[in-house]
Amino acid sequence: FSQWQRAGMSQAEQDAHLRAVLEQMTAYETAGLNWHFSLVERVWEQAREMGMGVSVWTVNEPEEQKRWLARHVDNITTRETALLLALRGG
Repeated sequence: FSQWQRAGMSQAEQDAHLRAVLEQMTAYETAGLNWHFSLVERVWEQAREMGMGVSVWTVNEPEEQKRWLARHVDNITTRETALLLALRGG
């Protein structure tokens, strides 16, 4: 997204570009996306609507882990595995 911002693209232009990228990924039968959790907000709903899995990384803070567990992402990469498992209840 930062490259789009540097290029001077508006929010609407960035969203349209993202949608086009996701549509192309769907055409190539992409199973999922792996995003840094700080950037995934803009992708989350569109990817899920298109049937793509969403993986977030690297989520080490408990509040962020809780947030992504509640959203039922397909994968959470973390350096705090024990904490994540405890929050998940397993």
